[in-house]
This record gives sequence, structure tokens and C-alpha cells, in this order.
Amino acid sequence: MAAPKPGSYHGVSQAAGMRRPWWGRVPQPIVAGAVKIWSLLPHALRTPLIPFGRLINSYQTTATTVTEGPDTVDGVADLRAQGFEPIEQHTGAIGVAELWPEGHRRWVSETREAWLDDTNYDGRLWLVRSPWPSLSLADTLNVLWTWAERDESSLTPQLWRQRVSEALAWDDATAADWHRRTAR
Repeated sequence: MAAPKPGSYHGVSQAAGMRRPWWGRVPQPIVAGAVKIWSLLPHALRTPLIPFGRLINSYQTTATTVTEGPDTVDGVADLRAQGFEPIEQHTGAIGVAELWPEGHRRWVSETREAWLDDTNYDGRLWLVRSPWPSLSLADTLNVLWTWAERDESSLTPQLWRQRVSEALAWDDATAADWHRRTAR
């Protein structure tokens, strides 16, 4: 197997081809309930039980590659201080930054090797802030996605760009109203 490119995720399952253990046949509702209860336990109670869990489920996924974060790129810290955030930390749809209103987007030259090697990107690290003062960046992206995907129509890339651009042209009150109506 070839080595993964820097910045890519590569997982290797060590359980492939192995017989399913007895605990793998437990009904899903019981498993979901057990996981929920486990997550509610304080860390101090869970810690002594971790070795027991490893004994029961010894299968591991390995070979994860972690890349440098956006804060290693020159200029990102200064833009963060102005309220901009790297779009890559909020969505994989990085191209949305090119549709963002001019006053609420910036970019710096990308210097991370893994991103420079990726032919899907143009060598820019995009940073954005919400164009609407009443909404966080996460809420802004939720507004954009719910507006773009608001019906069951076939969403082509062109239609998606049109709808996102349309929403980004809204004023704060319109965006906040849409967010209130669609927030789950």
C-alpha cells in the first residue's frame, strides 16, 4: 500500500476478515443506550474501566495523518484578531468563501505543503466572518445550507452557487428570520 499524501486521512481496519465477536451481536438499541450512559459518566468513573473496554474490543484503527493547522500560515493570527476565521475549520465547502461579500472575506497565501499539493485549491487560505452581526459564523453557514437545500430540487453546482449568493445578499433581519425558522 502506498504511503498517504501529507494532509490526507488514511485508515487501516485491523478487523477485516475477522470473525464477529459475541458482543458484536448485541441489539443496536442496547448498544446505543450503553454508549449514552457511558458518555454521561464522569471521567473519574470511566478511567478505571478503560482497560476492560480494550480487552472486550481490542480492534483499533491506525495510521492517521494530521496536518498543520491554519494558524501556522503567516497572516492568519492577524486576521483572527479582526474577527475572521479560516473557512476550512467550519466546512469542507471551502469554495463558498469566494461567494462571500468582499468586506467579510480575506485570504492569505497558503504555505502548508499538503494544501499546496491539492489541485482542488488555488493556493489561498480563505478567512471569513459573518456578514450578519446577529449570527455567528456557524449560524451563517446553517442559513446558507438550509436556504440552498430548502426544497427537493436537483441541486447542481450552479444552482447551489446561485442560492448561496442570493442568501449572502440578505440583510441581517432577513438572515436572522430565516435562521429562527429553520434552526433545529
